[in-house]
Amino acid sequence: MRWVFALAFLLAFSCGVMAYGAWQQDSLDLTAELDRLEKAIGRAEESKAADPRFLADLKAILANLRQCAGPSETQWGKYTPLSTAGPASSFPGTDTDGWTVSPGRLHNPGSGGYDGGSDGYLKVVCPSDGLTSYFIAPAKFHGPWLPYEELRVKIFSQNGQYYQRGWGSKGDIFLANGTKTASFDFGRRPNTNWDSFVIPLSGLGWTLGGGAKTLDEVLANITSFEIRAEHGSGGTTTGLDDVELAARER
Repeated sequence: MRWVFALAFLLAFSCGVMAYGAWQQDSLDLTAELDRLEKAIGRAEESKAADPRFLADLKAILANLRQCAGPSETQWGKYTPLSTAGPASSFPGTDTDGWTVSPGRLHNPGSGGYDGGSDGYLKVVCPSDGLTSYFIAPAKFHGPWLPYEELRVKIFSQNGQYYQRGWGSKGDIFLANGTKTASFDFGRRPNTNWDSFVIPLSGLGWTLGGGAKTLDEVLANITSFEIRAEHGSGGTTTGLDDVELAARER
């Protein structure tokens, strides 16, 4: 058991070391370092010497570290540009780009989006009905996601008391390929002002269902893509902007 806690400490310590190193020299590749840690966890998992619940916790830690790495690289000028850009929604003007919400009422106020000014966004006031509302993506996001490495979203959440489980919640990101499903939790509530999340399209941090054994089985053909729109109990307000699929240059 001690090695499990040691590995968790290594992950947290590595994040701090990488952050300091990237500040000192822009040649450090944070993504590569996290990839090495992912392989270490994979080898530990294959050994079957640890409780799967602890390994799941470690995977969640690494997924959160990857979220830290994305914005940090941007700040330090090392963020690698996109080589493959997939479907995206930025909601200019009052356009909803085919998105819907269930349950709740969706509209685009035409301003106040992540980029400010006249940038629009999706806004939903979620009813206090004991159900968790979800933004539902249009058909242009359906199909194979295997070419992409990450999903990026901008979102905010206001009012109500935060909850992670219950009330029909199925994760902060929900994907389906027919009956096979995958869900991802941010690990925290989005900020009351605009917040940015980078979700890795790898097995780390994802929970599989419906008979899916790997995340790739779900990503092979997305038939449903949903983003959680209600993070607090009672009446809440949520905004969504700049949803995009992306891959990085090698």
